[in-house]
Amino acid sequence: MRAPQGEEEDSAFEIVRFAINADEEALERDRARDGWVGHPPWLMWFCGEHLALGKELADLHWREAGERLRTDRR
Repeated sequence: MRAPQGEEEDSAFEIVRFAINADEEALERDRARDGWVGHPPWLMWFCGEHLALGKELADLHWREAGERLRTDRR
């Protein structure tokens, strides 16, 4: 998702989806089937400044990616 037209790029945010394990995949399917609405932890919002880093880590499990994001302060 991007910022509305006319807003500066620095205020734009985008969701990055990180990898999940088999149990989390099953949970996601169950939630989708049941019409669950919410924000799972493997989807994270990133501002324009940190979006590239988030995308670099998207292939990692969300817990590992989160840990790296906390320690890598580019």
